[in-house]
Amino acid sequence: MEAVEKECVVGIEYVIADTEGNVLDSSQKEIMHFVHGSGTLPAAVEEKLIGQKVDDMVKIELSTAEAYGEYDSSLVFEVGPEVFEEGLEIFEGMMFQRQTESGLQFARVTKINGNKMTADANHPLAGKDLLWHVVVVGIRPATYQEILNKAPNLSGHPCGEETASQCEVKDSCQSYCGK
Repeated sequence: MEAVEKECVVGIEYVIADTEGNVLDSSQKEIMHFVHGSGTLPAAVEEKLIGQKVDDMVKIELSTAEAYGEYDSSLVFEVGPEVFEEGLEIFEGMMFQRQTESGLQFARVTKINGNKMTADANHPLAGKDLLWHVVVVGIRPATYQEILNKAPNLSGHPCGEETASQCEVKDSCQSYCGK
């Protein structure tokens, strides 16, 4: 596979900055891998990556609407410790999920005041125009399972398990990687 297309696994290095040039996020610690077309990245970023090849560099300017949307203050709420598993250490910046009427909602703890926690379900980059600097570092066809899961399998086993002993289809893993 020579160029990025839908349903391929893409590896990228990236830097995300605001319009003043402040770096907000980057792949400095780890290359990002995603299944193109899975919705992992904003649609405008995925669209600009179509046709790019390994080592291509792309600069993508996104308006707030194209990036992560406007900041919605109605997505800020208070929760108590009962929302979390007993004994779990709760800290500012911690991500958690909860079930709402409209489905599963991801949020992060932004403030702790005794037994009350303030949580925010907005994307951390919501409300900002963004500039993405992206370098494509890898492209390969996605497997059927990766397309279904909307996530790349980085373990090396066809089923996604870390070791063949955890795999439900051991014969396939053993013949695939010898473990």
